Amino acid sequence: MILRNNINIKTRIAPTPSGYLHLGNVFSFVITWVLAKKSGGTVHLRIDDLDEARKRNVYIEDIFLTLDWLKLQVDSGPSGAEDFEKNFSQKHRLDLYRNALEKLKRMNSGLFSCDCSRSKIKRHSPDGQYPGFCRNTNNQDQKGFALRIKTENPTAIHFQDMLQGNLEIDLYQEIRDFVIRKKDGLPAYQLASLVDDMVDDVNLIVRGKDLLSSTAAQLFLAQKLNEEKFIQNRFLHHPLILENPGDKMSKSHQSLSIKYLRESNVSSSSVFETIGKWMNLKAKKIDSIHALLEAFEFQALPKSAICPGDNVLGNTL
Repeated sequence: MILRNNINIKTRIAPTPSGYLHLGNVFSFVITWVLAKKSGGTVHLRIDDLDEARKRNVYIEDIFLTLDWLKLQVDSGPSGAEDFEKNFSQKHRLDLYRNALEKLKRMNSGLFSCDCSRSKIKRHSPDGQYPGFCRNTNNQDQKGFALRIKTENPTAIHFQDMLQGNLEIDLYQEIRDFVIRKKDGLPAYQLASLVDDMVDDVNLIVRGKDLLSSTAAQLFLAQKLNEEKFIQNRFLHHPLILENPGDKMSKSHQSLSIKYLRESNVSSSSVFETIGKWMNLKAKKIDSIHALLEAFEFQALPKSAICPGDNVLGNTL
């Protein structure tokens, strides 16, 4: 196994309660869980719920129903929706996020206020990259303004990926002057995710390849904050499951949800059989998370996107 056994591996699964979980989410969960268990490590459940506009209680419940249906047990984190709201919601960590933000301010990290709307940015920048309209503003605490961090041209971030190898991401090209505090005053994903991983002592971060720029952004922030522990983390970016060529599975596309599968009496064993095929495993029968764990071979993991076609679960639907 690529992870050394003398290191206490801790990873996490970190769904957002913005829609019902789909097969792409489960594929990521399973890879994360198997990598940890193959290395004698642990898995933490984190739910990213700072986006109040999209958060729904039914989506939080769906996370726990899905994990239970898959019999995918985590080692730490909330035991259910009520426990999550009471003890684990990101709202309980707002002071930690603010402390990190204040540290960035004290260290003159290139923060600036911005009131640009998404529509304004899109009008002036068809690729969605921030055009730099507010870069020369000095006030970092204007109410109703977002807070961005400057990325100069170029801002190259280098890191080793367990599956993809040596990578270089230019933040100026990928996620220029990204937001670290939103207009509502809440921390943006890049800052909150970094702080959460540091507080939770996570040292293996597993994500889809679509989040390569997020990893680079968080490494950039960790460098600014002198958080060497995070910089030394292990990263793995797995391929995406595509609904159609070039079109990843997502909640917004109303992809094949686990809720739909459960309510259609599809068995979880069919899901594991399908994921086993996506992971190129050769075992004759993969009908549970533990069977998949036993059959898992790191070198078999695909590096490029998987497009299963219309009939995702064979003849089960």
